Amino acid sequence: MDKNRYIATFLAPNMEWLNDFDYLKTHDDLPPDATLMDNINKRIGWEIINEYGFQARIGRTLEKTSSSVVYLDPLPLHRAADGMLGLIQNEIGYLRALDRDRLIRFLLGIIVHLKNQGGIYIPPLDPFIESYGNAYVINRKIWTPNFGQESRTPSFLTTRKGSRFDQLFSTASTRTTWYQGWVDKCFFDFFPDIRTVAEVSKDLYMLVFKELVALEILKQKSVKGDTTWGIRPDVLKVSSRVRQFRCLTCGHHISPV
Repeated sequence: MDKNRYIATFLAPNMEWLNDFDYLKTHDDLPPDATLMDNINKRIGWEIINEYGFQARIGRTLEKTSSSVVYLDPLPLHRAADGMLGLIQNEIGYLRALDRDRLIRFLLGIIVHLKNQGGIYIPPLDPFIESYGNAYVINRKIWTPNFGQESRTPSFLTTRKGSRFDQLFSTASTRTTWYQGWVDKCFFDFFPDIRTVAEVSKDLYMLVFKELVALEILKQKSVKGDTTWGIRPDVLKVSSRVRQFRCLTCGHHISPV
């Protein structure tokens, strides 16, 4: 479509106050130094990532209606599993019997959960990550949606406690994080007491994340003495071949390719 129709179609309502748009309505063209097209393209990119990220399971979405779904490229996934399997077997004695298929399921669970929380890294989110989820930081960009302090926003994985992001480990003995529970679900039959031995989960995740970062599946940032992780978008692919599964025990839904 031509430039004017493109702008009229994709300009977000909260961007209609921009001077470039006023100029366009008056002169039927953009000023020579206009940034409107660039801002619209950034907004579209933001909406695409969030449609497949932290909004993917809310309401009638592309994923839940079997229209399309984002998934991790199998090539880096299998490369990561091959690279870390021997290390886990050798360095974590309780998991000597771990097999490749079980490890891949463990890795996929991490990626899917982090994706659904919105932990997909793009450079414009650096200030948001460095503030551990302060919505005001997002609002300072003229091409993003408006978020309130109580609005649902992208959530990355972090070692920091007390932030809006997902915490990797809980320091409270009466509470476990999703990531601690995931270790228990995946490896209970190898080591039934794995939940009670915190060092095993910590050693496992540090080894896994080191490999995922090295293979550029995850982006790691150190902020104020803590670490934060997000998925690199270039390892994600989109498919229109979507299946729907539901757990017969807990009712949880998942939409794989």
